[in-house]
Amino acid sequence: MFQRPNGDRGVYYYKPIQIFISTSGYYEIQSFSNIDMFGYFYLYFMPLNPPMNVLMFDDDSGGDEQFYFRISLDPIMYTLVATTYEKNITGLFSIMVTGPASVTFH
Repeated sequence: MFQRPNGDRGVYYYKPIQIFISTSGYYEIQSFSNIDMFGYFYLYFMPLNPPMNVLMFDDDSGGDEQFYFRISLDPIMYTLVATTYEKNITGLFSIMVTGPASVTFH
Protein backbone atom coordinates (compact mmCIF):
# COMPACT_ATOMS: atom_id res chain seq x y z
CA MET A 1 0.00 0.00 0.00
CA PHE A 2 1.14 3.52 -0.78
CA GLN A 3 0.81 6.54 1.47
CA ARG A 4 0.63 9.63 -0.70
CA PRO A 5 3.17 12.37 0.02
CA ASN A 6 0.30 14.67 1.04
CA GLY A 7 -0.39 12.30 3.95
CA ASP A 8 -3.47 10.50 2.57
CA ARG A 9 -3.24 7.03 4.10
CA GLY A 10 -5.83 5.27 2.00
CA VAL A 11 -5.27 1.91 0.38
CA TYR A 12 -3.48 2.87 -2.84
CA TYR A 13 -1.80 0.04 -4.70
CA TYR A 14 1.36 1.14 -6.46
CA LYS A 15 4.17 -0.01 -8.73
CA PRO A 16 7.65 1.52 -8.38
CA ILE A 17 9.46 1.49 -11.73
CA GLN A 18 13.14 2.35 -11.93
CA ILE A 19 14.07 4.29 -15.06
CA PHE A 20 17.70 4.64 -16.11
CA ILE A 21 18.45 7.76 -18.15
CA SER A 22 21.59 7.50 -20.30
CA THR A 23 21.52 10.96 -21.91
CA SER A 24 20.67 14.33 -20.33
CA GLY A 25 17.71 16.24 -21.70
CA TYR A 26 13.97 16.74 -21.55
CA TYR A 27 11.88 13.60 -21.33
CA GLU A 28 8.13 13.05 -21.50
CA ILE A 29 6.63 10.28 -19.39
CA GLN A 30 2.99 9.31 -19.74
CA SER A 31 0.66 6.59 -18.48
CA PHE A 32 -1.91 4.74 -20.58
CA SER A 33 -4.72 2.83 -18.90
CA ASN A 34 -8.48 2.48 -18.64
CA ILE A 35 -8.18 3.41 -14.94
CA ASP A 36 -7.55 6.87 -13.48
CA MET A 37 -3.77 6.97 -12.90
CA PHE A 38 -1.63 9.12 -10.61
CA GLY A 39 2.15 9.35 -10.91
CA TYR A 40 5.04 10.39 -8.69
CA PHE A 41 8.56 10.89 -10.01
CA TYR A 42 11.42 10.45 -7.55
CA LEU A 43 15.14 10.94 -7.42
CA TYR A 44 15.18 8.14 -4.82
CA PHE A 45 11.99 6.46 -3.66
CA MET A 46 11.72 5.58 0.02
CA PRO A 47 8.47 3.61 0.57
CA LEU A 48 8.43 4.36 4.29
CA ASN A 49 8.80 8.11 3.65
CA PRO A 50 6.97 8.94 0.37
CA PRO A 51 7.28 12.76 0.64
CA MET A 52 11.07 12.53 0.61
CA ASN A 53 12.86 13.03 -2.73
CA VAL A 54 9.72 13.48 -4.85
CA LEU A 55 10.56 15.65 -7.87
CA MET A 56 7.12 15.88 -9.47
CA PHE A 57 3.65 14.39 -9.24
CA ASP A 58 0.70 14.51 -11.58
CA ASP A 59 -2.85 13.31 -11.94
CA ASP A 60 -4.49 14.24 -15.25
CA SER A 61 -2.07 16.30 -17.39
CA GLY A 62 -1.90 13.46 -19.95
CA GLY A 63 -5.62 13.69 -20.68
CA ASP A 64 -8.16 10.90 -20.23
CA GLU A 65 -7.26 10.67 -16.50
CA GLN A 66 -3.59 9.85 -17.16
CA PHE A 67 -0.44 11.35 -15.67
CA TYR A 68 2.15 13.15 -17.78
CA PHE A 69 5.54 14.62 -16.94
CA ARG A 70 7.87 16.76 -19.03
CA ILE A 71 11.07 17.03 -17.06
CA SER A 72 14.77 17.71 -17.57
CA LEU A 73 16.72 14.65 -16.44
CA ASP A 74 20.38 13.82 -15.90
CA PRO A 75 21.96 10.46 -16.73
CA ILE A 76 21.14 8.59 -13.51
CA MET A 77 18.49 6.21 -12.15
CA TYR A 78 15.10 7.63 -11.15
CA THR A 79 11.96 5.96 -9.81
CA LEU A 80 8.48 6.43 -11.20
CA VAL A 81 5.71 5.39 -8.82
CA ALA A 82 2.55 4.57 -10.73
CA THR A 83 -0.59 4.44 -8.62
CA THR A 84 -4.28 5.22 -8.95
CA TYR A 85 -6.30 8.31 -8.17
CA GLU A 86 -8.98 6.32 -6.37
CA LYS A 87 -8.41 4.00 -3.41
CA ASN A 88 -8.66 0.20 -3.65
CA ILE A 89 -8.26 0.06 -7.45
CA THR A 90 -5.99 -2.19 -9.50
CA GLY A 91 -5.62 -2.65 -13.23
CA LEU A 92 -3.35 -2.79 -16.22
CA PHE A 93 -1.33 0.19 -17.40
CA SER A 94 1.60 1.02 -19.64
CA ILE A 95 4.19 3.78 -19.55
CA MET A 96 5.62 5.60 -22.56
CA VAL A 97 8.85 7.61 -22.31
CA THR A 98 10.12 9.83 -25.12
CA GLY A 99 13.25 11.97 -25.14
CA PRO A 100 16.69 12.44 -26.66
CA ALA A 101 17.68 8.80 -26.03
CA SER A 102 16.10 5.50 -25.14
CA VAL A 103 15.68 4.65 -21.47
CA THR A 104 15.96 1.38 -19.56
CA PHE A 105 13.23 0.18 -17.21
CA HIS A 106 14.23 -1.91 -14.17
